[in-house]
Amino acid sequence: MFSDGTTHICFTGENTPNLFYVRASNGGSFGIPDAVDNSGPMSSCSISLDSSGNPHISYYSKGFEELRYATLYGGWRSYKVSNVSPIPKNRGVGIVVDSRRIPHLVFIMNGFVAYAKLE
Repeated sequence: MFSDGTTHICFTGENTPNLFYVRASNGGSFGIPDAVDNSGPMSSCSISLDSSGNPHISYYSKGFEELRYATLYGGWRSYKVSNVSPIPKNRGVGIVVDSRRIPHLVFIMNGFVAYAKLE
């Protein structure tokens, strides 16, 4: 939730290969979800907002066996962070965006906790 009360959510579709993002204004209803990435099955997404309220999402792409990062600045942009093979089952990813708008990701790779700072 952003400081203005807006709720932001990322989720994967059960019967679709998409990663979605949706938000609701303070006390309002959710709008139509945006398809952030439709490159194949996704799992385990995490979302963080920068100081301007822009969403940053980390997630696993099962289709490419990658940890990926997406952000919304005018349009969705998605980037590969790391190859992760095999994708950990029932393991999450985490993301925090610092005051300089630098994303910090935590994820599982080869059975260990890994960290990536995206500059």
